[in-house]
Amino acid sequence: MKRISTLLLALISFVGFADQTKIPDYDDARDKYIYPKLYKNGGKTFYCKVNFSNRKGLQVEHIFPASWMKEAAGCPGKSRKWCRKHSDRFNLMEADLHNLHPAIGQVNQDRSNYLFDVIGKDDSKKVYKHPRIPGGCDFEVDPDMGVIEPPKNVRGDAARAVFYIMDEYGSNIDGKMLSLLLDWNAADKPDEHEKWRNNEIEKLQGNRNRFIDDHLAANSIFSSAPPLASNEPPSCNIKGNISRSGRIYHTQSSRSYSKVKIDLSKGERWFCSIEEAESAGWRAPRN
Repeated sequence: MKRISTLLLALISFVGFADQTKIPDYDDARDKYIYPKLYKNGGKTFYCKVNFSNRKGLQVEHIFPASWMKEAAGCPGKSRKWCRKHSDRFNLMEADLHNLHPAIGQVNQDRSNYLFDVIGKDDSKKVYKHPRIPGGCDFEVDPDMGVIEPPKNVRGDAARAVFYIMDEYGSNIDGKMLSLLLDWNAADKPDEHEKWRNNEIEKLQGNRNRFIDDHLAANSIFSSAPPLASNEPPSCNIKGNISRSGRIYHTQSSRSYSKVKIDLSKGERWFCSIEEAESAGWRAPRN
């Protein structure tokens, strides 16, 4: 397949395969493929493994959030609605079945578009409560920091979905999270359900997630990524800082702008617009 390369300042950039072209948009993926075909006999939700036989109370989760896709889709800084209207590539990315999983609606909403991370030292005592999850679920959310920590038995699944989007479309993530996902990929290898999904999606969509076929391929592809740049991008000067107060963006008019230093290795980043920063989970300073 034709390879597409994307160079993005202050983010890791990779070469990707050609897009999937069979499913035109997210609505088609959800209404014509996910429930009536891929999960026609029911299944289990992604994060908390709740059995379902129909879509009632469920949403379809993007493991690699749609808001992270905008730069590779050619609509950085734009709203999701704008991207859907003006970017065919964004629609194809959103509709890619390898990145879509059924999830309880509230879990999907709480997941938001937060980064993956480890929250606290002892996560075994923190249980996500929901009426459809009688025994709870080891799904952790820190909205102040804008991060989530999924249960251990799906961390590798999440990592491989992210790797797939990066590899297939030239999308990007920050270096700290990439390192963490490589660890999760090694610790949680593909199981029979993940392999079954890969086979079924190939029938429906026409391509495979190669990181499920060979999860060790991620090490050779992503471990050799170029180091993150530390200089300020000339056209994207909004600082996305991470502190004890959470994920905060600073424009050039912010009181603390000159004092804030961006460390990309910690997950901090630059934004081209306030809309882009807010859609990625950052907020304005309160003072």
